[in-house]
Amino acid sequence: MNRSKVDAGAPVQYLVEDVFTWEPAARYDLVFFGFWLSHVPDSHFQAFWSLVERALKPDGRVFFVDSRYEATSTSEDHKLPDPGSSVSRRLLNDGRAFDIVKVYYHPRELERRLLTLGWTAEVRETPTYFIYGHGVRTPA
Repeated sequence: MNRSKVDAGAPVQYLVEDVFTWEPAARYDLVFFGFWLSHVPDSHFQAFWSLVERALKPDGRVFFVDSRYEATSTSEDHKLPDPGSSVSRRLLNDGRAFDIVKVYYHPRELERRLLTLGWTAEVRETPTYFIYGHGVRTPA
């Protein structure tokens, strides 16, 4: 869909990669990810943020948005995992079921965790469904 809507001359490169093994070919002013951080397993959290750092220019920024733990934000056939769990079962319309990684972060906890990795971040939540944040690498 995106390809059909983006001007043919736009400087866009489409990649299909495993984000846990991919290395950026360039450095950017901004890295954005939407509804992705909640699917990063805890065992990959530090490596993922190292990747974000490698993708940013020295004064670059990161911005993200993701799901907030909110009972009314899920469909009837998707149950929220117990607090502290990182696995959620997703049922498809064809009847298949998949267990997926789904980590719900609390803003202050995520800020503290990022601080231990060398990031200065501000994470907020909307009144119902979302968290969002922005940050920079803390100067050494």
